Amino acid sequence: MLVKSPSSNTKVQNNRRSAKHPFDAIKIGRISSASKQSTTSPKVPRTSKPKITIAPGKLILWTVILGICGFLYITHVFTTQQTLQEVNQIRLEYERVRIIYEDRALTYNRMTGPAEIYARAKEQGFVDRDPSDQVIEVRR
Repeated sequence: MLVKSPSSNTKVQNNRRSAKHPFDAIKIGRISSASKQSTTSPKVPRTSKPKITIAPGKLILWTVILGICGFLYITHVFTTQQTLQEVNQIRLEYERVRIIYEDRALTYNRMTGPAEIYARAKEQGFVDRDPSDQVIEVRR
């Protein structure tokens, strides 16, 4: 088997980077700034970012709007804190009143509960019936 190398007439790129093209040389950094200007290649327009200009009136307007929003936020925070203090005060008052109510309800239940009623009935001379008494007498 015989292997032939390609003829030298074929267009094959070199393996090395060379400064043949001016843009490649600029990228590589081999050409000085004086030689950059002397190249005869067409100039490519640079696409620079457009400069953002803000009119002073708009800047003042946005500053005033931002100031108003900040003022409203701070006012909201202070009113919320005031409301929270009022709610905590009302909750404490409610707890005090609830404790007083439960204490008085307990006292009332003790006064009107079965043990108190049985004790008063015995003082007045009534006789306690046993659960074993199954006969109920009804007088007519």
